[in-house]
Amino acid sequence: MSGLKVASYADREAARRREEARELSEIARQLQRLERLSKVLAKLSVPPASSLQSIRQRMEDASRPLTVAERRDFIAQLNADSEKFEAAIRDAKIERQRLVLTARSLLGGVDGEARAVLEAAVHGAHSAGPESYKTLRQGVEGFVTQRILRAGSEKVEKELSPVARQLAEALMSSNAPRAELPKEVDAAHSKVEKLLDLLGEFGEEGSVLGDRAERLFEMSASPDFQLKLDSLCLAAALRDVQYQRKEADKKIEAAIDRLAPFDDPESAALKSRLAEVLAGTVQQSQAIVQKAVEHAQLMAQQEDARKARAAMLSGLVALGYEVHLDGESWDDGERITVSRPEEPNYDVQLAARADGKVQAKVRAFRHSGRSEATNLRDVEVEDQWCSDLRNLHSQMASEGIAATLERAEAPGALPVVLVDHPGERHPAAVPRTVSRHRSSDG
Repeated sequence: MSGLKVASYADREAARRREEARELSEIARQLQRLERLSKVLAKLSVPPASSLQSIRQRMEDASRPLTVAERRDFIAQLNADSEKFEAAIRDAKIERQRLVLTARSLLGGVDGEARAVLEAAVHGAHSAGPESYKTLRQGVEGFVTQRILRAGSEKVEKELSPVARQLAEALMSSNAPRAELPKEVDAAHSKVEKLLDLLGEFGEEGSVLGDRAERLFEMSASPDFQLKLDSLCLAAALRDVQYQRKEADKKIEAAIDRLAPFDDPESAALKSRLAEVLAGTVQQSQAIVQKAVEHAQLMAQQEDARKARAAMLSGLVALGYEVHLDGESWDDGERITVSRPEEPNYDVQLAARADGKVQAKVRAFRHSGRSEATNLRDVEVEDQWCSDLRNLHSQMASEGIAATLERAEAPGALPVVLVDHPGERHPAAVPRTVSRHRSSDG
C-alpha cells in the first residue's frame, strides 16, 4: 500500500547558471587557444591583419556581459576561427616539409654554392621565421629553375630521380610543363602528397617520422625507394597521433568546462588534474575524464536536490503537513517524515537519495485495532498523498523546479508498510517560502 514514488528534480535557474558558467569557461579557453594559435602561425607565416584584429576585438567583447544567444554565437565564431588558424598552420608546415624533402631529394651529385643553398633549406626551413623561410625557399626555387626546369640536359635528367623532379615542380607551383612520367611515378607522387598531408597534421609527436622522411628522400634515386616510401606512409597512417590527441583533448576540455560551475575541493582537484593532462605533464587517463564528468553530473544533481528539498518542505507545510526532521536540516542520504495532524495513524517517509532523487512512501502505524492486511482507509490515505504530491510539484514548478516522476505505484498496488508508532513528535520549524537566487540574462 506504500504508494511508492520516486522523483527527480531540476532547478531551471541553477541549470541556467551552470550552463552560463560552462559556456564562459569554453569562451575563455577558446580565446586562449586562438591567441596561442596566432603566435604559432606568426612564426610560420604572416597572419592576416584582419584575423589578428578579430582576435583582439573578441577578447574585448568577452569582457562584457553576454546574452545566451551572444555567448553561443561567440563560441561558434571562435571555433570557426580556430579551425582557420589550424588549417593555416597545417598548410604552412606542409609547405616547409615539402621544401625540405625537395632539397633533400636534390642533394645527390650537387656541390659548391648550390649544395650550400640546398643544405641551408634542409637544416633551416622548419625553424626559420617567415622572412628567413622566404629567402630559403627562393634559393631552392632558383636552383630548380636554373638547373632543372631550364637546363634540360641529359646529365641533369640522369642524375635527377623522377620523384625529385616532381617534387621540384610541385614546389614551384607554376604552369611549367610536367615531364611525361610512367604511371608508377605518378602513383609515387600521390603517396608523397599523402605523406606530406599526414606530416602536416602531426605536432611534436610526428618529429621522428619527419626525420625518417627526410633521410629517405635524400636517397630518392635508390632502387628500394618505393618500398621504403610505402613503409613510411603506412607508419604515418597508423601513427596519426595528432588526430587522436586532438580528439582526446576535446574530451578533456569539455570535462573542464563542465566542472567550471563548481568550486568544491573535489572539483578543484579534478580541474587541476585535467589541466596537467592537457599540458602533457602527466600521462593522459580516460578514467580521469570519466571521473570528472560523473562528478560534475553528481554535483549538479545534488545542487538541484538541495533546492528541491527546501521547496518541498515549505510546500508541504503550506499543504497542511507537519515536518519531522532528525536534525537541523534534510541532507543527502537522510530520511524524514511528514504527517497530517488529522491522520494520526499514518505518515509519509521521504528519503533523499545520493543521486538527488527523492523516494516517498506512505506508512501505517501499528495499533490495537490495526490488521496486517491493506484496508480501504490505507488506499484512501495513499490516494490523498498522490493528490498532494501533484499539487506540491505544481507549486514547485511555479518556483522554477521541474519534477519528473520516475516511478509511481498506484494506490493499493503494493503491500502495506506497517511501522511502530513513533510516539510524540514535534513538527520542525520550516519556512513557508523558499528564497531563490536570480540573475539577469538577456
